This record gives sequence, C-alpha cells and structure tokens, in this order.
Amino acid sequence: MAKIHNPRRGTLAVRRVRAKQMCPNVNLARYKKQSVGTIGSFLAYKWGMAQVKYIDTQKNKSTFGTDIVVPITILEAPNMAVSSIRSYKQTLYGLKCIDQINVGENLTKTQQKNIKRKTTSTLQNKNKQKTIDNLKQGTIYTLILIAQPTFKKTPEIIEVPIAKEKIKDFLEQKEIGVAEVIKEGTFVDISGVTKGYGFQGTVKRFGVKYLAVNSRKLTKGIGSVGSSRPARANWRAPWPGQTGYQKRTENNKYIYKIAKGSEIQSILKGKSKIDSNGNYILIKGSVMGPKKRPIALQMPFRQPKTIMSLPKIEEIVI
Repeated sequence: MAKIHNPRRGTLAVRRVRAKQMCPNVNLARYKKQSVGTIGSFLAYKWGMAQVKYIDTQKNKSTFGTDIVVPITILEAPNMAVSSIRSYKQTLYGLKCIDQINVGENLTKTQQKNIKRKTTSTLQNKNKQKTIDNLKQGTIYTLILIAQPTFKKTPEIIEVPIAKEKIKDFLEQKEIGVAEVIKEGTFVDISGVTKGYGFQGTVKRFGVKYLAVNSRKLTKGIGSVGSSRPARANWRAPWPGQTGYQKRTENNKYIYKIAKGSEIQSILKGKSKIDSNGNYILIKGSVMGPKKRPIALQMPFRQPKTIMSLPKIEEIVI
C-alpha cells in the first residue's frame, strides 16, 4: 500500500504580518562584508506585465535558435534626487549614524515640502559649513534619495549604500538615473510589498480543505486546532488573519532592457500609456504587488553561477 503523505497547510517559514509601510527599506547590514560598486539600490514603480519575443541564444537549451515568448514586468524608474549623505559605524548594538551632510540646494521647493520623513540631523545643525572632505570616517556610507514619480504628489524616500570613492561624483549631480546604477544583462534582488487582501479565513489564507457538508458547525474552517492539553491555542494551526500586504524579497531577477519610453514604444504592440520621456526597466518574470507599487532593486546578495547572454528583443506584446 502506498504511503499516505499529507503535508501541512501553509508554511511557517514566512511571517504573515502586515507591512508597516509601502516603501521597502534597504537592509544595510547585508553590505557590511560586501563591497558596493556604485550605489547599492534603486527605487522603481510597477507599470504592468507584458511578453517579449526573441530568439533563444542559450546553447544548452532545447529551444536554442528558435523564437520564444517570455513573460516580463515593466517597471517605471524615474530619476532620483540626492538629499543628503550619512556615515555609519559598527557598534555593539548595530550600525549607528555618526555624521550627516544635507544637500538642500539640489531639491526643489515641491520636493522639500512633500518629504515624508525628517532627513535633517542634529550633527548637521551644529556645523553648517561642513563639506564632504571633513565627513567623519565610518564603516558604511549611504545616500538619501528622493523619488520623483509623475503620478503622485508625495514622493518615497530611500536610503541606499554607496561606495566611498563615488560620493563626490554623485553629490555633484542633482539627479541620479537608473542607467548609472543598474546595467542590462545583470541580476538584481527585488523587494516590495505584496498585494493586500485584508482579514481572510483559513481556506483562502492557507488553502485548507473544505470540511464535510454535514459537519458540525461550518465547512470553511479548521477541522482541529490541536490537542486538548496544553489548554491554549496552538500557533501552528492555520488560523484566519491578515492575508497579503507583506514585505517579500526575490533573488536574482534578470534585467532584459533599460531604455527610454520612446524606444520601448517603438517595439511595443498593443495599447499602452508609456511616457516617452521616462525610464523603464524590463525584468524577467513577475514582481510582487499591484500597479504603481514601489519596488526596490538591490545588488544580488548571491550571484548566480549561470551566465546568460543578452537577447535581442524583437517585439513586446501587452
């Protein structure tokens, strides 16, 4: 007789807690022992999904030399304004900010008015004549960047790590484009908040089976919540609760193309509302969240061993 195998409903490896904010934060602790090329992260917004058609150039695949269709996600990546720079040092209680220099002249009045969180520091107010040359030496250096989306008034603010030798180059610029941070044909890690569904029951949240029609009280519920002793609720049972709107991270997503909206519009087939002056990213596969959800693109924490050649996209179908 075959072995009866019934795995548990719902994994306990992930936290099913509602995210505190929609904009994902960059984990600076991952860059303690990892060198930063230029900037460690960039913020983009989900535009939608499409399909790309190109000739497969991977020789170890059965589809080599033939036309294939691959699903992609289009991300809108507007330029980000530089707000300030910080230096951190490692302490027994984690990273601690020891110095900050604000670059207020790089921001417009609208950007200064709509900033969500306070980026000024008491260290900066003591010495207003401070420059980059006398910035305190730290373990990690970060830039505070402000996104400039066209479809909303209040911008997102993100703090990203930066290489020490690249600080002067980026502070002299008023804006930073996505092409300066991410290159085509590379891999990135994406972080974002998933689509929220509110408070849901056990069937939709964990995928448990329906109970029998003639069950005692209900059909969409838990058959057993655990043993009678100890006499308390078992946290391993698939209880109802918050579903979706949780922070998730996906590793090693492939970048097909980074181009202006006018270039993508020329190879696009179907109705679309792409801004011809905007910057867009074509990323392989799906991305968490609904449209207009902010997505953080980070340096890959574990570089993949496989090497993929950059394909020549023939057309994009929505």
